[in-house]
Amino acid sequence: MKEKGIDIVLQVLSFVAENERMNIWQRQAGDCGGKSKGRQVRASGTPFPG
Repeated sequence: MKEKGIDIVLQVLSFVAENERMNIWQRQAGDCGGKSKGRQVRASGTPFPG
């Protein structure tokens, strides 16, 4: 029973880590929403007003 709980925790952590890796790859590729549409975007990811 305890091993089943540990397995579920490891699966969740693996899922989260994979999502983080995908986010990092997308950011490095320049696919951060506004940038791909030709908008200026701050380092924090929020667009400039106007």
